[in-house]
Amino acid sequence: MYTPSTSPDRQIVIRKAAYPVAILCALQLAVGCGAAPQSPHTAAPTPSRTSTVFTGDQRSITVRAQEDFSIGVPYNASTGDHRNLASPKPDPKVVRSRGTDYQADDSDMVGSGGKLYFRFHAQGPGTTRIVLYHCVLDACPSRATHHPSEGLPKPERITYTVTVT
Repeated sequence: MYTPSTSPDRQIVIRKAAYPVAILCALQLAVGCGAAPQSPHTAAPTPSRTSTVFTGDQRSITVRAQEDFSIGVPYNASTGDHRNLASPKPDPKVVRSRGTDYQADDSDMVGSGGKLYFRFHAQGPGTTRIVLYHCVLDACPSRATHHPSEGLPKPERITYTVTVT
């Protein structure tokens, strides 16, 4: 039968060996707890220079056919912020969605937020609307996993009128 040594020298060696392991575990917990939440959006630099970027405040947008453009809005997933393209979708003969890109304000600071860029391509002449939801936590209709709790702000629908010439 094996009985562990209880000599004082052996106990000191075991305790000294445990310190680096404990420090590594503590660091892993600290880094893991402070990590930014995963975003469903592609991390990418600001849209290309050939793309026109409009701010979220510009509700009337005019672009040329075959031009790429983006609508950049403030975004911070760490605070429960959500933004998505809402229904009705833009007329596909006029504008097509090309997805989203995210750029952090300060990549060294966890939870600092940034800009979410909704990317589009102007297909052909005409006028259409792009509707974005802005909501927090599970209040967005497309993200709700349950009935939102009382007290959450209602989703905000932001409409952009896009004219393609």
